[in-house]
Amino acid sequence: PISVVSMTRSVLCLISKDEVKLLMDTNPILLDTLIDWYSSDYMYLYSKISNLSTRNSHGKLATALLYLADEQFKDTNIFELVSRKDLADLASISLESTNKILQELKNERIIEIENRNIQVVKPKLLHTLSMIG
Repeated sequence: PISVVSMTRSVLCLISKDEVKLLMDTNPILLDTLIDWYSSDYMYLYSKISNLSTRNSHGKLATALLYLADEQFKDTNIFELVSRKDLADLASISLESTNKILQELKNERIIEIENRNIQVVKPKLLHTLSMIG
């Protein structure tokens, strides 16, 4: 029931539901941790669905760019691993719209583009675009 896409070499591990239930029954600290994780993940997915259903193309792409420019990817040049098509899919917009909006953001000096690499120059402005888009 789960599919995974990896942009770099990865090792995946699937833990059976029964094993997790057994651990939760015997370890209340783990149970609290899993509930916190689940709640956080649920809120992220809720905001993602809200974003996709209420934002225009500019707002969707701004949100995707902010996500990929986040601290969690600071040690990886993530934009070299993500194609324009991947970026379009992540933002749920067409490839043509993605390229057009990226050029607009570059012309407005909100981002810099060199080959496949994208650098967010004005994250506050991009965040505003993400919120109002």
